[in-house]
Amino acid sequence: MPDADTDLLVGVGRFHLGRNAPDRAAYALNRALELDGDSADRVLGELENSLAHDECSLDVLTTAARACRLGGQPRRAVEMLMEIEGRDSQRLETVLAEFRDLRAGYPDQILPAASMAEVLWRQDSPEAAVRVAREAATMDAYPLHERVAMLREFHERDGGNTGLSLALADLLAEQGDRSEACDLIEVTRDRDDFDADLAAEVTGRLHRKFADHAGLALLHHDLLTRCGRVGEALEALPPSGALDSTTLAQVTTTFEQHRQQVVADPDHALNFGRALILQERSDDALQIFETAAALESLPNAHPILMEWAGLLHAQGETQRS
Repeated sequence: MPDADTDLLVGVGRFHLGRNAPDRAAYALNRALELDGDSADRVLGELENSLAHDECSLDVLTTAARACRLGGQPRRAVEMLMEIEGRDSQRLETVLAEFRDLRAGYPDQILPAASMAEVLWRQDSPEAAVRVAREAATMDAYPLHERVAMLREFHERDGGNTGLSLALADLLAEQGDRSEACDLIEVTRDRDDFDADLAAEVTGRLHRKFADHAGLALLHHDLLTRCGRVGEALEALPPSGALDSTTLAQVTTTFEQHRQQVVADPDHALNFGRALILQERSDDALQIFETAAALESLPNAHPILMEWAGLLHAQGETQRS
């Protein structure tokens, strides 16, 4: 459309503002924005005096928020939208539509998404609020620390939301915060709606970063087992020598539960046998080593052969060793 049409609409808006008719002014200025988004600064300039009043017309405020969005002022637009929702909950759909446009227009800024979630929460729609927050938390364009802060804030309000807990744990894992991420998983793992697959992805990411942490390895193992991924679960078990007596007993029990799979893999069998030796069950360890040593796929220099020979020697069976 010609610039003259925009000029006319801005002039009409100015006229109605001067006649204290904010609804008509807002309509004309909105039309100007629709015709020419580049008129945002002009429209906002016409509205500044009205915006300075404590009880500014909500029609004017809505138009100003739109002008701020189009004029590169997303933070100010958010502030205006929050005020609109706070003063008139009946305008919720208009506010949400503007938030959606803000999110599309500023895809690298988390504030519109976080504020949209906040509005939904204030409108007694916690499920929708959490859904928006969790969706925003997956957007790599937003800085990681801002995504963590957003989810943490909602988690403080709704700590019983398992999905939210796991989403926060996932971000914490990405951030390298092993302790808090694992705590969130431990707290939620016995709930009916617990997602073991998602939790295993979180512990897997952490396990790759903290491979020597025995407690984390055991948690990852337990989750993988719960998902039916037994082979991966056995791979996750920590070396027996790194465990305290209580944990060592737990690991040994796990090996025994999956004995057939363990002895078919020399690395697992070696770890199992060492756990048995540490528990003074050398005879049982000897059986494990012998079974694994008989595998046709066993490499000639595999450490289990030395462990087997050493155990035989310790038991006085020098001829067999």
